[in-house]
Amino acid sequence: MFRTIEQAFALIKKSDPNTALTKYAIRKMAKSGAIRTLDIEKKTLIDFKSLLAHLGIELVI
Repeated sequence: MFRTIEQAFALIKKSDPNTALTKYAIRKMAKSGAIRTLDIEKKTLIDFKSLLAHLGIELVI
């Protein structure tokens, strides 16, 4: 499932309010190719499952 960086961050923040993860860190992972992305016009959507796998997090949505 693809999400915007803001949506992905909000879901992780909701699960762990004290997370050290930032939107900037997610953006850097997307730009470096560490996580799968989909570019649509000016938006970059990230594969949320890929992000969770990269971080080693299991999150039930």
